[in-house]
Amino acid sequence: MAKNLIIFDIDGTVTESENHHLVAYEYALQEMGIENINTDWPSYQHITDRHVLAVNFLRHFGEELSLSDVKDCEALIMKKLETMPSIAQKPGAATLINELWNHDDWDLAFATGSLYLPAVKKLKDAEIKYKPSVVIASNEIETREGLITAAIEAAKKLNHVTHYQSILSCGDGLWDWQTAQRSGVSFLGVSTHHKQELIAAGVTQHIDDWQDISPEDLYAYISEDIDITS
Repeated sequence: MAKNLIIFDIDGTVTESENHHLVAYEYALQEMGIENINTDWPSYQHITDRHVLAVNFLRHFGEELSLSDVKDCEALIMKKLETMPSIAQKPGAATLINELWNHDDWDLAFATGSLYLPAVKKLKDAEIKYKPSVVIASNEIETREGLITAAIEAAKKLNHVTHYQSILSCGDGLWDWQTAQRSGVSFLGVSTHHKQELIAAGVTQHIDDWQDISPEDLYAYISEDIDITS
């Protein structure tokens, strides 16, 4: 039974898909008839596709977002992604994640602010191994903290685990670090895009990509005795 859980963000963390995501997401909102989209993403209370869509939907149409509206947005994102180049992995991500799936001391899950079908497409394009039940997306979860909690519960259920001694969240954005802090889990910053911003904010654990990183290397980034759901 694994004692450690690692939770991966997707865009910019394990896949080179930030630009794909932003282009496809803005296309989807525009196709839904939403104009003057606020693209200052950090200005939103929650940086998830569902929350950003809900805020702009309410502002433009004067109505609350429904699950049907989310599915419409998801379909439009997929339509746009299908016209764009295939998405690559963050260097070394596929190899590390494959090793983690076969490691006795690590379980893993994905928690993304993206919607579910686009998230899965990104993982498939990048040839990153995943299991559907532990890909947690924002279709019905508005907050980043909710995504982390759901990912922990999904991993416990899949692996028949009642407690993780250590939980490590990996992300590329300042919001990922803030979420980890609020959720009480360890954090590893990944990628170069937001590196200086993360370091300036106080992030002390950071790597540029997953090349030359092994499951054993991850022990250096975890704190012991963490279980936010106990």
